[in-house]
Amino acid sequence: MPQPWPVWLATRTHALLAPLVWLTAYLGLFSFIVPSLDFRNLSWESATQLWGTVLVYALVPGYFLYVFVLQWRRAEEAVESLSHLAGSDGRISEVLIARWSWLVPGVLLGAIYGLLQYGELLANFEDSADPLLDLSLMFGNVVTWALIGWVLGWRLPISLAFSRLGRVVEVDLYDPQALRPFARVAVLDVLVVMGAVAFMPLQSLDAEFRLDNYWPGLLVGVPSALLLFTVPLWGVHRRMLGVKAARIAELQQQIRGCQRDDIARLETLVSHRDRLQAVHTWPLDLRLLFRVLFYLVLPPLAWVAAALVENLVDRVVG
Repeated sequence: MPQPWPVWLATRTHALLAPLVWLTAYLGLFSFIVPSLDFRNLSWESATQLWGTVLVYALVPGYFLYVFVLQWRRAEEAVESLSHLAGSDGRISEVLIARWSWLVPGVLLGAIYGLLQYGELLANFEDSADPLLDLSLMFGNVVTWALIGWVLGWRLPISLAFSRLGRVVEVDLYDPQALRPFARVAVLDVLVVMGAVAFMPLQSLDAEFRLDNYWPGLLVGVPSALLLFTVPLWGVHRRMLGVKAARIAELQQQIRGCQRDDIARLETLVSHRDRLQAVHTWPLDLRLLFRVLFYLVLPPLAWVAAALVENLVDRVVG
């Protein structure tokens, strides 16, 4: 199976060089731009505020390239673990196939989304106090969101493929551990999205909490995390529901046909039915569930911490 280029690069260099090149080049560019800026004529309040935004654009693309490799390898492991449950069904071979019908629109929509965030600047570009600064920031934001769109354009169809696979795998209601690869893929995707959202407090390096810095990432990050978590689990959830319902109906039929004076058999059937009714139909244990909740809560806690730091600084300085 052909590998995506970040995985191919990591396999042959033992490290992803592209994120390091991007980080060095982007920070190097601003190390020349920022010292010459006159912030009295700019919308930026300080160099610290500007550097916070620059760090986000410098770090997030590299972060996504690194975690892309991790996601690919974990998806490969999940497919290998589930192969014996899929039998000869062809859906197992479709899971890791890249779909250009998703990737290209994902990149384009991501780039457009990043560009729209600088719509006011584009509309009044002739009045820009520092065109090089504005173009560099705009370029960094467009690259960041285009890469995010590329990752989502790869992960969403894979999540759908896992969902289709979940509808046909063999299910043993007494051995849910065999289905845990579905949960591990879903939890890792939530971790990746929330990890990216956690970079946003860097834009508050000057101890000023600005909601406008957070809503673009929140608008994409929260729905993406919910989709990437539920979609790969939905198919196997429906499959487990079907198997459970069929088995309970079978036991209920046996209970109705059982002689009422055969107490031992009747108790066995009723106990078996009650045990099945208590079986969960999501391949998650409490440890994984708490981990997901922690990943969802962590970024908002970082934002609250940023706001508390701002208030503390205001009180100390004021």
